[in-house]
Amino acid sequence: MRLETQLVNAPWEDPAVFLQLEGKSLAWLIDCGTLTSLRPRDLLRVNRVFLTHAHIDHFIGFDALLRMHLGSPGALTFYGPEGLTAHVQGRLAGYAWNLVEDSELTLEVCEILPHQVRWTRFACRRRFAAEPGPHDAHEGFLELPEGVILRFAWMEHGVPCLAWVLEEPDMQAVDPEALRAEGVPPGPWLSELKQKAAAGRLSGHLEVGGRSVAVRDLAERLLRSRPGRRLAYVTDTIFNKKTVAALRQVARPVDELWCEASYLHLQRDKARENLHMTARQAGRLAVELQASKLHLFHYSRRYQKDSAPHLAEAREVFPETLEPPRYGSPAS
Repeated sequence: MRLETQLVNAPWEDPAVFLQLEGKSLAWLIDCGTLTSLRPRDLLRVNRVFLTHAHIDHFIGFDALLRMHLGSPGALTFYGPEGLTAHVQGRLAGYAWNLVEDSELTLEVCEILPHQVRWTRFACRRRFAAEPGPHDAHEGFLELPEGVILRFAWMEHGVPCLAWVLEEPDMQAVDPEALRAEGVPPGPWLSELKQKAAAGRLSGHLEVGGRSVAVRDLAERLLRSRPGRRLAYVTDTIFNKKTVAALRQVARPVDELWCEASYLHLQRDKARENLHMTARQAGRLAVELQASKLHLFHYSRRYQKDSAPHLAEAREVFPETLEPPRYGSPAS
């Protein structure tokens, strides 16, 4: 399953990355800044949110997301650092909830500590009263139900702050030459074959070109395993040996690095003072993590409307620095 990443706002606006899950109706968010750019139908697809920390520019979209989901069944799950439960509870406490008894919406909060995660449930029909859940040990990662591995590292920003790493599961790809040799046209059966192979369900048969063929035989002839990609999202941290070492442990090598570039090199002292990074430091981090490509975002507002200086500075260190794909662009 491939994760398609898109920056919700301009690089100098509130940070939020929209992730579409290939072959699924679900979507995820990394950070939850202003979400007015997202279409309502896409907001309704979101079922997981990965928050780096609770500064307002990363969390202000919580209310819009909640408002859109209020009449919907199911759960919204929020992952974040220590203190996230109290922040969610505080946002919920800012509203009256006396006419929501019929709502099936539930919020699940997964608060990540150094050696364990703490779960808390907020059910709309119970007026979002906090219901403590289990405390589970972790070893630096969580396996999400969709098969993606979630890794994390602690950053330095004056408040609890996490960097996120998402590892796609290995993918089953169709070998086009083998498909031609099979002598049958592609169709929905190929998707079913890949789903069965990904789930390890190789027994039974599929109807292919008017004949019944064993799933195991088809998988062996037509499918080739392809390693999933590793995506990293790093923002709101100072660039130093400690943070680089923490990221190398969970994100090296990385296929796609999303990294803040709040300042340019001339303002590196201000970046250090405000616990942020420069575009050049983002390029250096990409080199350290053996990244295949780098997307810059989260510029200071002083750089509005012009990404060129940031891109140029990062490319001096890491040439594969690209404009981030944007939500709502013609390609999306």
